Amino acid sequence: MKKNAKLLSSPAVVMAILVLGMVVIYNSTAWKLRSIAAKTIKMVADSKAAQVDVFLELVKSRIMDISTDGYVIICVNLLNSAEKVDKNEVSSDLTTHLEKNKIPILDNFSEVFVMNIKGVVVASNVKEHKGADLSKEPEFLEGKKGFFFGKVELSEDKKNSYLSVSAPIVRENEVIGVVTGVVNPAKLYQILFSTNGTVKSGEVYLVNSDKFMISPSRFDDKAILEKKIDTKATEECMSEDVTGEDVSAAGTKCCIYKNYRGIDVMGAFAAVPSTGWYLIAEVPSDEALLPLKEIYWLNMVVGGILILVIFTAQKAGMEKKSVLSGKGLRSGSSALPGDEDAEDSYGHPVKEIADLEKNIKTLKKEKEETEKKVVELEKINKFMIGREGKMVELKKEIERLKAQIAKIKPKDNA
Repeated sequence: MKKNAKLLSSPAVVMAILVLGMVVIYNSTAWKLRSIAAKTIKMVADSKAAQVDVFLELVKSRIMDISTDGYVIICVNLLNSAEKVDKNEVSSDLTTHLEKNKIPILDNFSEVFVMNIKGVVVASNVKEHKGADLSKEPEFLEGKKGFFFGKVELSEDKKNSYLSVSAPIVRENEVIGVVTGVVNPAKLYQILFSTNGTVKSGEVYLVNSDKFMISPSRFDDKAILEKKIDTKATEECMSEDVTGEDVSAAGTKCCIYKNYRGIDVMGAFAAVPSTGWYLIAEVPSDEALLPLKEIYWLNMVVGGILILVIFTAQKAGMEKKSVLSGKGLRSGSSALPGDEDAEDSYGHPVKEIADLEKNIKTLKKEKEETEKKVVELEKINKFMIGREGKMVELKKEIERLKAQIAKIKPKDNA
């Protein structure tokens, strides 16, 4: 038991236990921090996607309000009919109605135009577009089928982007035209850029179904419809068969990968179902896992201090052993007097050795005394043996004298 206790208290074993404990604590903490970081990034992605959905729903409600407006329906019906009416006047009245009653309340719309059943623009707040034939454009073709979000497009000078939305104009369950609005996505981009302190150097952006970025990049001014995003995040968006370092926890899924700038990031995505877009939130791994690095270095410092303390204690013990040896304690012993549980350098209990030495000294003394007594007894024995011999001789002499006396007496009597 004492040897086992000594083994467990040796510096090498103590250091091994400390290192193992620190590794276990570090790995456990690392997993928790990764899970927290993943949840935070996914929460950002989900929150931003929800805000984008709200923005798009607001846009949808605005364009639907125009498509269901009674005056708009009447004017478009007249413009489609074969009745002899002043169609230019009707078109002008419809444009005036849009400019006075609709466009002022449409904060995010730069243009609204109405198409008749043939796809010809019959009213618009941009006069140059009036009379344009859009019958082969997706805004008209898809707009007749129902509410439609068009693609994000760039202006001719490629300095601005816009998004078109369309809705059918229906009269008595029959489509009679389409109304289309051109949306300025500035407020949409503002939603993406506003992080509220969640991330410092990360970014949130949108990609379309072709993996092209459709929102500005914080790091690339020409990213919209120019930058194709081929990363683990877009693979996750487009396919379920994705490999990567999965740090998901409690339903939150997030991948660590290299982003379109070649930087290691922790990223998450969220779908925008009404448009087929995907929102991606990314944070550099160094920032997301910064607390993990701090804990790592803290462990290194604490471990170094503990190792220094252990070696210092071991050195102090060796010096104490040397001092005690100089004071006449048993060679190899590092114990102080009175330390009953101490052991020498060979693992032998110091107290038991001291007791044995004392017993040996006692036995030696008793042996010397015994030897002295033996010598005295031998002398007494020799004396007694000599005395007995003399007594035997005296008895023989007495017997001889008695015999002589006996011989003499009969003569006297005669």
